[in-house]
Amino acid sequence: MWVFLLMMSLLLCPATASTARAPDVKPLCQDKCGDVSVPYPFGIREPRCAMNTHFLLNCTSGDDGQPQLLLGRNMPVRKISQLNGTVTVGIYTAFDCYNETARNWTKTSVTLGSGPFMFSDTRNVFTVIGCDTYAWMTNNESTYGAACLSFCTEDVNMSDGNPCSGSGCCQTSIPKGLKSLKYSLGLYDNESVSDFNICGFAFLVDKNSFKISDWPLSRKPKYGKDAYRTDIVIEWAVKNETCEQAKANRSAYACGANANCTYPESGQGYRCLCNEGFEGNPYLQEGCQDVDECKDPERYPCHGRCKNTIGNYKCRCPLGLYGDGKIGCQGIDIITLITVSNGTLFKHIHDKTSQLLASWSNRLRIASEIALALNYLHSLADPPIIHGDVKSVNILLDNNYTAKVADFGASVLISSDQTIIATKIQGTLGYLDPEYLMTGILTARSDAFSFGVVLVELLTGQKPNSSSSSGEKRNLIQHFISALETNNLFRILDFQAADEGEMDEIEAVADQPSSVKACETQQARPNKHGLDTLSSLIVDGSGTSESQ
Repeated sequence: MWVFLLMMSLLLCPATASTARAPDVKPLCQDKCGDVSVPYPFGIREPRCAMNTHFLLNCTSGDDGQPQLLLGRNMPVRKISQLNGTVTVGIYTAFDCYNETARNWTKTSVTLGSGPFMFSDTRNVFTVIGCDTYAWMTNNESTYGAACLSFCTEDVNMSDGNPCSGSGCCQTSIPKGLKSLKYSLGLYDNESVSDFNICGFAFLVDKNSFKISDWPLSRKPKYGKDAYRTDIVIEWAVKNETCEQAKANRSAYACGANANCTYPESGQGYRCLCNEGFEGNPYLQEGCQDVDECKDPERYPCHGRCKNTIGNYKCRCPLGLYGDGKIGCQGIDIITLITVSNGTLFKHIHDKTSQLLASWSNRLRIASEIALALNYLHSLADPPIIHGDVKSVNILLDNNYTAKVADFGASVLISSDQTIIATKIQGTLGYLDPEYLMTGILTARSDAFSFGVVLVELLTGQKPNSSSSSGEKRNLIQHFISALETNNLFRILDFQAADEGEMDEIEAVADQPSSVKACETQQARPNKHGLDTLSSLIVDGSGTSESQ
């Protein structure tokens, strides 16, 4: 039971602390302006803090005296996303208002220059608000143009549940790669709707932040520092090169360690992205740090024992389960920690009324199931487990008479850098490894020796320690080895149920436990490989190819 509790505690205990996240800026550089974070390749104040002058931003004092981050001369920065390669900024709206005595109108022009910036065609949408309002937009080179008309004859409920579909509001997309934009608007016949709509507005806006309810038809413009701004999204790339061109010049390559080159949605230039299993700032040399997936089970599920690795993680199913721990674990048939219905193997070997072992194929099958279970404990369980008390009493049989290894009270866990463990001697005389008795050092070979004893017990039907007809104490292993050396093996084997064709198989399996003789001289001791070999031999001999 303590082994089970120990393994559960290992699963539940928190993972060790990982290395602190690397900074997003170069050493001794300012990382924020007001409440806006400024990750590299952007920088503030000093040219060395930015990748180049295109990414050097101004942190000034706003009209309210608070710090304000600016892109260019007059675009306040709301947010910089290094991961998405975007900057959210505010730009002015254009408007056109009319009353009986005058007309008041503005137009808007935004130029991003020849640098790495362009308007996002996937996030921004050109929007017109009004009842007799038309607006048009072009770029500086006049190679692009579009228009939008908004019309209505009565006041429209500008609620967020109503789409912007032409009645009081219209929208149209912009092309990919646009670096400049100017737009203006006009009114057709404002007098007919002036009772509820005296102004029309035109603006570019981030569709994710746009709320139509903020733009009722009765809205009037504001001026100066209070003039209306809408948030737009600008995409950026570090250099106007292909990834192949960038990687060819390693000294100028913008991506740091554990990062790779990728293309933005605009298709212009390249950006950097941390490799899978890493996170951080890919533009700094050591910016991408290993993710400890074990500390975030919601993003990186593990249904077993989690172990972080560089750039990835391992998840092993707990003892008694198998499968992909990242997806789910299933029960394994060859190991159990509970009592099952058909008693112990010891009972069926030594109770002469039991008919289970009258079939030689059943003996082979049971031996194979035990070998597979021990092989699982030694080789597949994480961490590996030495059972420490393998004996026929600890082999249980379920409803289908399938063998289950049970009773882990003497078991020990082995870490990856261990092969032996010194422990207080436990177990049952007759099954105990002689070397373990002498040294107190438990190894996987100790289980292999004990399994050899169980196999001899299964072959002969005799107990490990018994008395001869003359009353002399007798050790089954010594008796077995003596019979093997004097060619009297078949005199002690219980092969009444075997036919002539199975005699060769009996002799082959019987030869396997003879390796326990080497334990007396510390030579060629049975080990995991021996269990693998024996398991294969027994499975082949029993005529089955199905493994548990």
